[in-house]
Amino acid sequence: MTPLDQPISRRRISLLIVALVLPILFIGCGGETRVSPPLIDETLFVPNYVLDLNSKLYHWDHLPVRIAFDLPTNWYELFPEDPTLHVRAANEWNQPGKQALTVVVPITSQHDVRVEFVSENGLEDGRQGLTEYTHDTTGRMLSATIKVALYTAQGRKLSAQDLQATIAHEIGHGIGIGGHSPYAEDLMYPTLFMGNPQFATQRDLNTAMTAYPSYFTTRAIVPESRAPIGPVGVERDIIY
Repeated sequence: MTPLDQPISRRRISLLIVALVLPILFIGCGGETRVSPPLIDETLFVPNYVLDLNSKLYHWDHLPVRIAFDLPTNWYELFPEDPTLHVRAANEWNQPGKQALTVVVPITSQHDVRVEFVSENGLEDGRQGLTEYTHDTTGRMLSATIKVALYTAQGRKLSAQDLQATIAHEIGHGIGIGGHSPYAEDLMYPTLFMGNPQFATQRDLNTAMTAYPSYFTTRAIVPESRAPIGPVGVERDIIY
């Protein structure tokens, strides 16, 4: 993320995802059998921005997705007024009375998404956060690592509010949203308006739920017709 030259209340930071698809060989591997993933139906939960993702809506083979935070040793000194902001960031993807999309687990336990924090001033190219993930040819997520910089490229520590929004945005990528919303009010919009509260909107939540229809609807789900093929080439996507 690179802060734009604007007043701090409207300074914007670009968000980055790095997607890596590792070579996976399915044929003849034996062992575990997995059913085909559901066909993506953008009409199930509206409004959403599924079509704007250009087929980059992925899914884990289970819910909730387990999020583990590798907090720096001085976390409580950095954010003494709000030390649980990271937990709220993960919970932004959960709705009362519905299947949870995420759950926070200890870093020492088995997890799907690992969130790390960088103390340097920004990440590569001065960006604030990135998500690196792997998935197979059916769009099934296999692993994800999030990196979030605690300071801007100019050396200014992020506020608790801006850090929560950044973490929540990157977790959106970690649970399967492989792109961005075109709507500025959405959490998954590709820029963060610093100094302004940003939370997951219903459109963000609907988009995420579309990747996991069997958990959120009683409608008959049409299975995806594609079968896993391999080996798969390595692909690296960078989205600003």
